[in-house]
Amino acid sequence: FRADIDPVIEAAFDETLATLAAEGLVVERVAAPSDASVARDWFTMSAAELAQSLEEVRDQWASFEPALRFQLEFGASVSLSQYLAATRRRHDASARFDDLLDPGTVLVVPTANVQSWMADGPVWDVVRREPIAALLEPGVLPNSRSKFLFNFVNAKIFLGEFGS
Repeated sequence: FRADIDPVIEAAFDETLATLAAEGLVVERVAAPSDASVARDWFTMSAAELAQSLEEVRDQWASFEPALRFQLEFGASVSLSQYLAATRRRHDASARFDDLLDPGTVLVVPTANVQSWMADGPVWDVVRREPIAALLEPGVLPNSRSKFLFNFVNAKIFLGEFGS
């Protein structure tokens, strides 16, 4: 684990591994086959590809939301050499994962180093807060379930407002 892993997330992850082992699966902790540099390479490649895909509307980039504008401007500054180097490193990282994962092997990792929390916003104009708080209260609601829950509520709000 990273040094800054949230103790609640680490405990939930350890509990998950213990459950898998109790079901008879072989659980083996291994050193991470990559580091944070893969995120930098991913950003380099994806920003360059995004900038290329929106090149036709470059005259509108200044009007875009600041984070998107930053990605586009960064992506436009990526040289071919930088892009190809990041791509090669991506293939090297993929090869390390391939070497680690035999057929039938499952890689189990925490998806995010954050706990679920109550979101603020207009959702509470439509949904009662108490039942949602009760879902989150017992401990850590798995990130995938909390995302599903809030995506469902957001879709309901969207359809109620814009649906025909």
